[in-house]
Amino acid sequence: MKKFINPQTNKEDYKLNLKEAAEYLGMTLSQLWYRLKDKRCKLNKDFVPPVDVEYGKYVFYLSKLEHFKKIKRFAIPKSKVDEEKPNADVKENSKNKKILNFSKT
Repeated sequence: MKKFINPQTNKEDYKLNLKEAAEYLGMTLSQLWYRLKDKRCKLNKDFVPPVDVEYGKYVFYLSKLEHFKKIKRFAIPKSKVDEEKPNADVKENSKNKKILNFSKT
């Protein structure tokens, strides 16, 4: 993060690079890169965070990212909640099929 004075608002602001912006938004670097750059991406423009290009590099402003995070909550991926672990007698297969273990006695 680099601190600077925003000429539009005359307030202090921060510039973030691609990795820092992905971390701030809670995405992986590849998710953010896909939203910005990939030609096959058919997402709505509401899912793409605000970005500026300076000297051929992507630059994100913290104030714009905060606004994006507040207004467009649906565009930010949510972390998955850990489910309760199953009983010791029940194992789950990779295809979410339950396998019961019975004793032979």
